[in-house]
Amino acid sequence: MNADFCGRRQQGRRGRAGGDIAANKVPGVRAALCADAYTAGGARKWNDANVLALSLRLTSDVVLDEILDAWFAGRPSDDPSDLANISHLEQI
Repeated sequence: MNADFCGRRQQGRRGRAGGDIAANKVPGVRAALCADAYTAGGARKWNDANVLALSLRLTSDVVLDEILDAWFAGRPSDDPSDLANISHLEQI
């Protein structure tokens, strides 16, 4: 699993949030931009996400800790409807 920190401002440029979009173009990568722990846990459970993208500008240290705890504790679901969703993601 990887983490991609999005939204870092560069000299003369606005913050960008395209790291997760670019990562999803790599075969086998399922990146999720997560702003809270619930989304991070759900991304692991329902989408079997394997890359976590975060906004550095919007994520406090406390929220970051919660997101990372949920991300690393998360496991893919065994529910047939969730597995069908993951299979669909692999097909598109």
